[in-house]
Amino acid sequence: MEQIATRNWLIGVGQVTENKHHFYRGEVIKGLLGIAFSDSGDFVVTSEKDGYLDLVEKGRKHRTHRVNKNTVRPISKRFGIGFYYEDNDMPEFLSDAEVDKLIEEAQQERQRLKKRKKKSRRLMLLLLKNTR
Repeated sequence: MEQIATRNWLIGVGQVTENKHHFYRGEVIKGLLGIAFSDSGDFVVTSEKDGYLDLVEKGRKHRTHRVNKNTVRPISKRFGIGFYYEDNDMPEFLSDAEVDKLIEEAQQERQRLKKRKKKSRRLMLLLLKNTR
């Protein structure tokens, strides 16, 4: 039997026990995130090291996440917001080429957002200068 993250709601203490599931590069896991799961999507494992999983979103936003491996639970025990792996059927896998492409797209998106933030910061400073 696999052990997963649990919480004792009576005393409000979270307890994380070791997750025995081994994650592989290219494995697709489900991410149920946001209010009413508005930011839900499929995430792909890019690497597993030091008890953490590096994930990249497969889909619209190309976000990256780093999560503790022990907090990823089986989908059969789904409860609320979090990351879940397929434990009933054969999990979906992507090839290394597809994973590399997703990583590259995520890095490009990160650079685009960084430039956008820098540009908006410059505009804000310009506006502040002109109001004085």
